[in-house]
Amino acid sequence: MIFSFETLNPNVILIYFILTIGALYSIENPVLILIFIVISIFINLRFCKTSFKRLFKSFILMSLLVFIINPLVSHKGTTILFYIKYTPITLESIFYGFISSIKLITLLFFSNYFNSIMTYERLIYILSPLGHNLSLIISLSIKFIPEYLEKITSIKDTQKTKGIHLDSDKKIDIAKNLVYILNAFFFVTLEDGIVTIKSIKARGYYNRCNTNKSKIKLRLVDYICIAMSVMFLTITLLVDNTMGYKIYPTLTNVEINTQMIISIIVYLLFLEIPIILEQGEKLYVIYKRREGKLFLSKL
Repeated sequence: MIFSFETLNPNVILIYFILTIGALYSIENPVLILIFIVISIFINLRFCKTSFKRLFKSFILMSLLVFIINPLVSHKGTTILFYIKYTPITLESIFYGFISSIKLITLLFFSNYFNSIMTYERLIYILSPLGHNLSLIISLSIKFIPEYLEKITSIKDTQKTKGIHLDSDKKIDIAKNLVYILNAFFFVTLEDGIVTIKSIKARGYYNRCNTNKSKIKLRLVDYICIAMSVMFLTITLLVDNTMGYKIYPTLTNVEINTQMIISIIVYLLFLEIPIILEQGEKLYVIYKRREGKLFLSKL
């Protein structure tokens, strides 16, 4: 795994996601937003398919909620479609709610991919400038919270097989059963904490002679990704991301011009960095295999 996106320096990965999310919420052009969501779906299906399928329904529900609420709250726009109890519903507010829901679900898709590749050790590396102890606490909190939520769910399911559940009509029975569940959860978390402490001590975290931060050197592929990020940021700042497109007060038409074509190419190249690196990895493996075959044929 030489060119894989997951093997990049954690700071480079963080820069990629910060620029991606920042660019997502700085644009209004629906063509560019469509590019964002298509690439985010493709990346999730390619690199974190299991978690994507598990969370897809909840992501859709959250985006639908934003889409429904926005026209009811915001009444901007000049094109009034109908009224709901003297409340005007405008075409512009509906379209803005649609754009906001697309941005939200795209953000959730990229966050799911970020969560799948960012281990707690990489978080320690990223947060180490804040202090070793603070970075360790934050990274362990991010690691343990989802794990403990899954464990308490599994404990509830296990206790149900023993007749211990929280669906009883009597409050006394609910309290007793809750004590049993929390008791089991307490011992599970205590055991995990002891294992974590022993692991930290075994790595020499409390030994002053050892360093607390992993030394991850920047490679050529990291510098290439940084250069692409700088180029993307520069063009994003110089180019008008609205490209003449406005939602309020009236929807305008999408114009295909040179500026938009350049922006589409730049956005595609930047957002597809994980995919490009994966294809580079495959080409590198094919090249090495052919090189090995040529070497064996010479022997």
